[in-house]
Amino acid sequence: VEVFGVVSVDCNADLERLLVVRVGEGWQEADPELRRTVAEKWLHMWRATTRNGIVAIIDVESGASLVGYDGKGRATLKNPSP
Repeated sequence: VEVFGVVSVDCNADLERLLVVRVGEGWQEADPELRRTVAEKWLHMWRATTRNGIVAIIDVESGASLVGYDGKGRATLKNPSP
């Protein structure tokens, strides 16, 4: 996870099925296809242990969401807000 600049991984206290992954600079520096693949794997692993699990990948500095998922769990990368 160091390659992706993961700063923290936490379950949300108010919504237990939500896993929040906060990432730093390393996320944007990694290959986009690799980031997309890893985001999908994180969602798949979380859903394997948490019914209807949701993963949010957030920029640690701006708080912006960096990944969106479709109904089949396919990831779309987002650019962080300026």
